Amino acid sequence: KLVDDGYRSIEFPFGPVDGLDHTGPFEFVAQKVMRLEDYFTYIRSWSAYNTAEEKGVELLSDEVVEKLKVAWNDNSGEVGGEKVVKFPIYLRIGKVGISN
Repeated sequence: KLVDDGYRSIEFPFGPVDGLDHTGPFEFVAQKVMRLEDYFTYIRSWSAYNTAEEKGVELLSDEVVEKLKVAWNDNSGEVGGEKVVKFPIYLRIGKVGISN
């Protein structure tokens, strides 16, 4: 939930750093060119994926993988071709010793 709302709801008892009038969240976007298999490897690195797997739940079932393949290929004609994957990053930045 914290990540989904960009850390807006988190208590953040710090003041803005010099030159800013707020503590964020500040949004950035990281991008990486990935093939579909790279994306699956990324998903499998998530702690939530591993927790589900430990509980006997396969989040990347054959059905899910097939649906992702169709969506990923999306008329490009190249199976598993490269796509730019975007990762939103939210930061709260504050100065210690000054409360908001």
